Amino acid sequence: MERVTKVVFCFPLWFFLTFFVHVACSTVDDNNASDHSRQSAAIAKLHEVRILNRALLKGIGERCPDVLATLESNLHFNKRETPKISFSRDFLLKVAVDTFYELLGLYNSCLLTKCNRRLVFGRDPLPKKAITASSSYSGFSPYGAKLNHTGHTAAWAAATSNKNQWLQFDLGTSRVITAVLTRGRDIHNQWVTEYKLQYSSSGSKWTTYQDQDGKDKLFSGNSDHDTIVRQDLVPRIQARFVRILPMKWHHHISLRADILGC
Repeated sequence: MERVTKVVFCFPLWFFLTFFVHVACSTVDDNNASDHSRQSAAIAKLHEVRILNRALLKGIGERCPDVLATLESNLHFNKRETPKISFSRDFLLKVAVDTFYELLGLYNSCLLTKCNRRLVFGRDPLPKKAITASSSYSGFSPYGAKLNHTGHTAAWAAATSNKNQWLQFDLGTSRVITAVLTRGRDIHNQWVTEYKLQYSSSGSKWTTYQDQDGKDKLFSGNSDHDTIVRQDLVPRIQARFVRILPMKWHHHISLRADILGC
């Protein structure tokens, strides 16, 4: 809440949003053609920045509606009380740019704090048909990969343990993905110790998540059958389809998993 309060009461954000409609149309007298040209350029840039700010406000509203409500509450002014003051376009442009960075910081903060939902088996779980696999051992379907599933068949298990196996999630629409959760097969000593991650927007062309050196990243998996291991994605990705590809395993490829994001 400290971050929100700071942003809400900072001068650039207060000023720009308060005079968003009224002041943007105010002008100072143009004394010559050169000044008119400069002012025209400032108007064009101001328009571009205003579009970006509107997009950021929309994004904040979608991901952090409570924060947007606080902004609107603190920045609500009666138009009749708005002073009729004229400002130069250059001044308005500077205020708009300052506001852009304030909103961008707030938007990123929303992503970090709010983009942490379980997208596969969370409050709005995916349908069974959205969870598929390269192969499945009898009785161990892909839908059995529920992270909190318990019992002797609580996991997805590949028909054969080799590096050609994968577990796939179709999130239904493009999502921001921030982390991967993995867990082994309940009760039995079977789990994935190392895996790669692939993602796609279409489900046909795949990209393998890479490390800072541009190499396919190998994520550390589990070291027992019960502990949930979280691997954060830095940088995060945006995709509709996600695949977990086991590279190393203990006894047999068996996996419970979920994806975090928004």
